[in-house]
Amino acid sequence: MATDHTQDVLGGCYCGEVRFRIPGQAQPLQTGYCHCVACRQAHAAPVYAVAWLPDTDFEITQGQEFLKWYTRSDTLRAYLRRHFCTNCGSKVFNSYNGPFGGQQISTLGAFPTLFDDQVLARSEPWAPSMHMHCAESLMDVSLINDGLPKLPKGGDGG
Repeated sequence: MATDHTQDVLGGCYCGEVRFRIPGQAQPLQTGYCHCVACRQAHAAPVYAVAWLPDTDFEITQGQEFLKWYTRSDTLRAYLRRHFCTNCGSKVFNSYNGPFGGQQISTLGAFPTLFDDQVLARSEPWAPSMHMHCAESLMDVSLINDGLPKLPKGGDGG
């Protein structure tokens, strides 16, 4: 389902205290459904959709004071932060600054489920393009018939 991708993407947390904007011409670097244990536990869900984009393409427009971050793993804390609203507890975005695919990157994982326009969230370029970390999935991913590749590990093969 393609849409006209010229308008800014607006969204926010469950209670609305934190709001964000993604420029209309922004293109995600990678989109997918994550099945890893850490993400499932952080989101209290069996799977979640994420769209990774350059961190410069994401702006908090309201509620910066409501944001805190947490990462359980001491190893990952240097690279990955899970940002959430302290008022409602919604995960608002992930930030990642570290190695990926053999290079150093600074990206931000936006959650299309938080977009105001849910048709846009299911459309190109934001629709998931793969299933990641399927080896850790709670469900039998072979039963998912959406035509997307099912990677045993992350989108970079690691």
